[in-house]
Amino acid sequence: MRSAYIEEQIQNLPDKPGVYIMKDENEKIIYVGKAISLKKRVRQYFRDNHSDPKVKAMVIKIAEFEYIITDNELEALILENNLIKKHKPYYNILLKDDKTYPYIKITQEDYPRILKTRKIIKDGALYFGPYTNVFALNDYIDAINEIFMLRDCNRNIEKSIANRERPCLNYYIKKCSAPCNAKISKEDYREEVENVTQILKGNAGIIKDYLKDKMYKCSRDLNFEEAARYRDKINNLEKLYEKQKIVSNDIDKNQDYVVYSYDDANVVFSILFVRNGKVMGQESFYFDITLDVIEDMYNSFLMQYYFDKDSLPDEIIIEKEISDRPLLEEYLSNRKSRKMAILVPQKGKKKDMLEFAKKNAHEQFKIKRIKELNKRSHYDVSLKELSSILNLGKISIIESYDISNIQGTSSVGVKVVYKNGRKSPKDYRRYRIKTLTDKSDDYASMREVLERRMKDLQLPDLILLDGGKGHVSTIKGLLEELKIKVPVFGIYKDTNHRTQGLCSDTETIDIDRKSHLFKFLTEIQDETHRFAIDYHRNIRNRNMIKSELDEIKGIGEKRKTALFNKYGSIENLRKSSIDEISSIPGFNRKIAEDILNYFKELF
Repeated sequence: MRSAYIEEQIQNLPDKPGVYIMKDENEKIIYVGKAISLKKRVRQYFRDNHSDPKVKAMVIKIAEFEYIITDNELEALILENNLIKKHKPYYNILLKDDKTYPYIKITQEDYPRILKTRKIIKDGALYFGPYTNVFALNDYIDAINEIFMLRDCNRNIEKSIANRERPCLNYYIKKCSAPCNAKISKEDYREEVENVTQILKGNAGIIKDYLKDKMYKCSRDLNFEEAARYRDKINNLEKLYEKQKIVSNDIDKNQDYVVYSYDDANVVFSILFVRNGKVMGQESFYFDITLDVIEDMYNSFLMQYYFDKDSLPDEIIIEKEISDRPLLEEYLSNRKSRKMAILVPQKGKKKDMLEFAKKNAHEQFKIKRIKELNKRSHYDVSLKELSSILNLGKISIIESYDISNIQGTSSVGVKVVYKNGRKSPKDYRRYRIKTLTDKSDDYASMREVLERRMKDLQLPDLILLDGGKGHVSTIKGLLEELKIKVPVFGIYKDTNHRTQGLCSDTETIDIDRKSHLFKFLTEIQDETHRFAIDYHRNIRNRNMIKSELDEIKGIGEKRKTALFNKYGSIENLRKSSIDEISSIPGFNRKIAEDILNYFKELF
């Protein structure tokens, strides 16, 4: 039953483009979407005939919604993606794989260098990629530098020449032409760099012919040593280039082929990178899915993936039409400052390449499923072993606890939860130790944490403690007082602080280091320890920065909290600027100057 408040909101929706924001009862944003007509789109969510269970589940949780009107659908698209990126709503498609693939960079210098980089910036340099195999890329760069003897140092060349500095070892082992010692002219060096550029663009044949002409000329001039050097360059170039197959006739274009593969519950979106006619690799993303929304997911995936990409291809080739293709095309063209094409080929070379990409997506999907099955099997075996060793029934929910402090300061406790053998981060909890006088007492700290946790009557099947018999005895005593029956065991360590096995309050149980269970217990212990350390470090940093800021006039609790949230440490704050600090809400230029002057005098 929808609330009267939502019903009134629905009735007052404008028939205009914009973005709608769904919230739950805690005012947390759970979904962000865009619409040509807010009135029509939002009303659709509150129908009773949704076939997709995910949509049904979301609608049940909607306690309120708000909307932002825009002038057109393109503005709505931009706003939608910005809000998704900022709030990460649970029911939106989220690209959790944030790894960045490397590029080859030719620097904009008098004597350019060939570098590997993961970030594209507008610095006048040339970028080629992305390359998905980092090891192959490193070999590639090494081979290019060896063939063309380009520098890889960061010397100031003009200064080195003026000071007559000696060249480095690379010159003597024939891996650098030593521009720092004027062993090569700027023009000749630039010529070599241009050769490299042509190779990276896919024009290796031109360079090969150029090198052959040089070799023959040297041979005619009886300069056989130099001719042999060019011969070696040609041989190395052939070895280098034979690894890269030309798969497209569009060797002057950068293309992304975006496809998907799915079963009843999962989908993989795969991007095949084709650069200058060569396949450079692929990137894949996996999601849970119901078939009813696969088309919408394809649309949303493309939007999110390309929305803020630093480097865009010339063409994006997709296997099916998407509703927002014109919008995305317009937006990306504006970002690229030239026409950006999104194509759905029906035949020809591009269609063939799509099929090639599709086959690879199927393979990636199979690999993923095999991995998941192996993981599932690993967790199932581990839980059965655990249940057998401890003489327990079925174990579904495990809670693990740890305490972290430094000589009693910034003392904290944490709870980590595993459900059916897998981490459940949404159920993790953090506790500040509040009631103890001696906060270095781990037993008492653990008791305080468990006492507070047991106020929630939803109990786990097993409690694990990062500790030994003393910790177990303390918590067993607490549970007996509270008349709560939950088995408690400790994960104890050996003398080298490595996971050893389990223990009760009376005995220890060694676990075979080669078993699935041992790996599982180690994972739980490491995860719990990591979570505790992270929380402790956060609290300690917060206390440090706040104690330092106490000495500065005009800095109260709200301003201290704001500074900590932005900078996290004194060191980061010291490196900031007056303009940056004064831009924080609640701050002005004078306060910013006072803060930086204080640290200037202090350090």
